[in-house]
Amino acid sequence: MRAFHLKDAPLVLLSLIFFIWGLITVSSNSLIPYYKDAFALDYKMAMLFPMAFFITRVTVSLPTSFVMAKFGYRTTMQYCLCWCLVGCLVMAYLVRTESLYPTLLGILLMASGISAIQVVSSPYVSLLSTPDKSVVRQSIATAANSVGTVLGPLVLTAIIVTATTLGYTDTSLHVSILFLLIAGFFFGLLLFFRKIELPDIKPKQISGFGKVCSVC
Repeated sequence: MRAFHLKDAPLVLLSLIFFIWGLITVSSNSLIPYYKDAFALDYKMAMLFPMAFFITRVTVSLPTSFVMAKFGYRTTMQYCLCWCLVGCLVMAYLVRTESLYPTLLGILLMASGISAIQVVSSPYVSLLSTPDKSVVRQSIATAANSVGTVLGPLVLTAIIVTATTLGYTDTSLHVSILFLLIAGFFFGLLLFFRKIELPDIKPKQISGFGKVCSVC
């Protein structure tokens, strides 16, 4: 496949990933009042949704690091982008069922992909640059993440206002549209990923905790 030549394309890709995970995280938190009303939950039960989202950072991070050590950063990132795409599509479908446990399952699947791609992209930003530029690159990626957190509620509000204006008042439909749009964004990232020349990094061995485990 012919590569798409863009100055510092890997940094652009990684910054877009930082942006979208910031947008998803803040949008998920903004949806807690919707989940509370839709499933007639009290405040304690409504906290299941942010718990389901953030618990994946504990359950997914370590396995993802082992996958990175075995297959390399580039391959792992491609898998994670596909995972995020599928997770958002599944979430867009399950939220329309307006059933508690399927929606929680969708959040777990989607959030697992987001947590996995964070594990890959965070060190990748620094490893793809020289030491003197790594701080600048990290700052750019972090700024993109902050922009995503700012735009998340605005995007959700725009979807609700637009859909309501067009006569679609079902809130579950609004949430489904949000995740469909995010899935489309991940599809665009996958196309961009395949068009650019992204250097691969494959650790020669697992160090730290993984090395200790292999000895045990």
